[in-house]
Amino acid sequence: MSQFGRGFSKLASSTLATGFFACGLSLLSAGAAQAVGTVNCSPATSGPFTMSVVNVTAGNNPDKTPPCQINSAGNLGTVVNQWEAGQIDTSGTYRYSLTAAGRKFTEFSLNADISFNQMGTATKSVYSDAGYTNLIGMYTSVNGASVAFTPLSDQTLSTVYVQDSYMFNGTTQLNSISNNFKVTAPASTVPGPLPILGAGASFAFSRKLRRRIKSAF
Repeated sequence: MSQFGRGFSKLASSTLATGFFACGLSLLSAGAAQAVGTVNCSPATSGPFTMSVVNVTAGNNPDKTPPCQINSAGNLGTVVNQWEAGQIDTSGTYRYSLTAAGRKFTEFSLNADISFNQMGTATKSVYSDAGYTNLIGMYTSVNGASVAFTPLSDQTLSTVYVQDSYMFNGTTQLNSISNNFKVTAPASTVPGPLPILGAGASFAFSRKLRRRIKSAF
């Protein structure tokens, strides 16, 4: 091969390698942008519950439509984060806040829906503050097991801040993580009955008033 041919071959190889490298960086950047960020929840409200956006701090976004949702039945609220095709050999952390209008949060539970090898953990942490510093409840689901309802250490809050962290190994596929919350019943607005002594005093006063009216005529 001539010197010109050898030079051209080296230039072509270098250009091709640079192209593959740039393509790899582009794909990594796209993956990183897709993984970390915020996810708008839909529907964001159900019954007394209102859910904020999900802030993904590490790992993969829930990508099923809707990507995250809040459902309610009576005094129970359920937040579900779902992955369309599931995530294998994955780990991550995301956060959101939840408000129950006119109610107080009392208990929480956790469930991870996984497939295949059934190996991994999902940990739910509940905080009383937006800075995620004051922990009021934490529980871990091991290998997809459901966690029973657990009381929060502070049951005076109408808003809680939740962090879910997960790590699934081997060939385990993460499909969804469900968080369940119990709240107090709404405060009653129906006035209660008068006390017996108060009712008697009111009746006696009305009799005196009637006698005065009769005596005036």
